[in-house]
Amino acid sequence: KDEIESTEPVLVCSLEETEAELETEEVKELLAAVVRSPEQRTEEDIASLLGSIAGVKFFEKLTPMQQKQLCRVMTHVRFDAKATVFTQGSYGTTFYIIYIGACKVYATEGELGAKAVHESCVCVLEDGDSFGELALSSNGMRNATVVTATPSILLKVEKEDYQRVLQKMHETDLQARLEFLNKIFIFADWLEQDLRKLAYVISSRKFDKNKTIVRQGTQSDHMFFILEGSCRVLQRVSLTKFQHDVLQGNRATPSRGSDAKVDTIVEICSLNKYQYFGELALINKTDHTASVVSSTAVQVLALTKFDFYHHVDARTQELMQAYAKKYYLDDGGIRQSIHDQHKWEEYKKSLLEGGAAARRAGGRETLVGSKAPPKT
Repeated sequence: KDEIESTEPVLVCSLEETEAELETEEVKELLAAVVRSPEQRTEEDIASLLGSIAGVKFFEKLTPMQQKQLCRVMTHVRFDAKATVFTQGSYGTTFYIIYIGACKVYATEGELGAKAVHESCVCVLEDGDSFGELALSSNGMRNATVVTATPSILLKVEKEDYQRVLQKMHETDLQARLEFLNKIFIFADWLEQDLRKLAYVISSRKFDKNKTIVRQGTQSDHMFFILEGSCRVLQRVSLTKFQHDVLQGNRATPSRGSDAKVDTIVEICSLNKYQYFGELALINKTDHTASVVSSTAVQVLALTKFDFYHHVDARTQELMQAYAKKYYLDDGGIRQSIHDQHKWEEYKKSLLEGGAAARRAGGRETLVGSKAPPKT
């Protein structure tokens, strides 16, 4: 129970911590170099920038050559908190990397100018995260609004430089996501163009061991696909004391007080690569009926609620619901499973006792009066 932690989108660093970080010598060195135009940057400037970006998450996946090329061309922009970087539906030609700070990403559902418009925060981006590449890879239209949550320094890469330095890397990542999604059965008959749109919008996340990814009784804004690692599905269920003892493997016999309720966390199953979770809460617009906790270090692909509704068609949602109805256990199903387990254990016990009695009666092999196996 103590391992279950909340993973609702929150800022890791406080406003005060971010403001203090903006005044460090490392930041001042970066700004002194990046403020110069690309044509005026010296090798010393490039070396200084390379030192400044060391350890920044986005740059860790680049080759040394790509890092150096970006250090030569990238510029920067500084925002106060609650400033709009760009808005959904606007035209964009810039890719952004958060050097210091945090941004909230908002997506609008419904037609702009209509009463049905609803804007929700779909994720929070922080130090080392990047955004804005979708517009550069498609028609140039921004598909979300980005607003700074704290004072922030963003590194900027313009479209021409992005296409020259980064687009091949992003295309490689896209192809890997596409191949992964192709192996998930619910997408078996999707057209490649539709699956490619989905691959564009899902994002990678990592969780350490024993971290809660979704929590029972709460709502979240994502569906998840397991890329690497495994997870446990845990469900909090109200059981009788007798059911609880059966579940724990104790030799349980109904007795006075055995109907008393016990709040119990039951491990339902394990989830592994190519499996998914979180879809029913989005389809039914309800709380999660179980918690999912990483049993190893886990990498997942996350699909936001906004993109789920815009890219996952009704037929696929129906397929997800049909699969869930067939294989997922609700509270009643868990109790029935425990009941069936108890009946089976009782049947095996009767066989053993009957066999022992037969041997004592003269070695007869036939178990007279033994009960038929329980129906399961």
